[in-house]
Amino acid sequence: MKKALLYFSLFVFHFSFGQTLDTLVYNDGARAGVIIDSIGIDMIFYRAPNTTNRVPVKTSQLNYILYKEGGRYTIDRTYHDTTLFRLGPIIINAGVGMSLIEIELPGVTVNGNTNGVPELKSETPVYNFSFDWLVLKRVSFGGGIAYQSITDYPIIFNGYYANWELEKITRCEISGLLLFHFSKNPINDAYAGIRIGGSIWNEQVLYDTQGSIPGPTAWRTINSYAQNANIQLLIGYRCFLNYNFGLHADIGIGSPYIFEIGLSFRFKTRKVKA
Repeated sequence: MKKALLYFSLFVFHFSFGQTLDTLVYNDGARAGVIIDSIGIDMIFYRAPNTTNRVPVKTSQLNYILYKEGGRYTIDRTYHDTTLFRLGPIIINAGVGMSLIEIELPGVTVNGNTNGVPELKSETPVYNFSFDWLVLKRVSFGGGIAYQSITDYPIIFNGYYANWELEKITRCEISGLLLFHFSKNPINDAYAGIRIGGSIWNEQVLYDTQGSIPGPTAWRTINSYAQNANIQLLIGYRCFLNYNFGLHADIGIGSPYIFEIGLSFRFKTRKVKA
């Protein structure tokens, strides 16, 4: 009988404590093994093992959460700060997108003739890198740089585009960024903003690509010029899988892209109260 009770106790112990659970770590160091249901701005909901009841706990009571998969979610106090001015997290974004670069080309002159619409041969995506820094409750400032290139046959010869001359045009866009965040949710970040800057266009030509005419066979830069006052209105959404890492998607009107997706990385900074 005693052995039976012993085996039963060991079974209950294993079943209760052998389960893989998320861990709430409170500000005073106390810990609780739970199942996380959802994480909000001011409240986190969890369930105790073997129950279906959702229990709330204020995020201000917690230091961080250890996920059962091994990740860690640190509570960001900047989202609960009541002061207006502060230095919040910096978010760095890297992604690729689509643009209307074919119709945005400035007047490009080859052999003394201004291009019409060239015959497009290839086009790269927009490679975009940006950052923004939360400095007000719902407003962040930052900047970005974007790069894209196309190659085309620019010359019409006897009514057809001549494939013995190949043109490569690149655009490097540098801009400032202002974003308004619709909520202070650290997990789901919806925002809208404006991006203002300028583009540096570079044009190179490669002659005699098919050996039809004599001439140089190396790329030759013939134009490098700036196009000022790029303006883009954008709206986007970021979803963070943990505190530091997430995904984003943007839709824009204007240069440098009309659609972009990529990765987002969030880093804490020191708070400064007004």
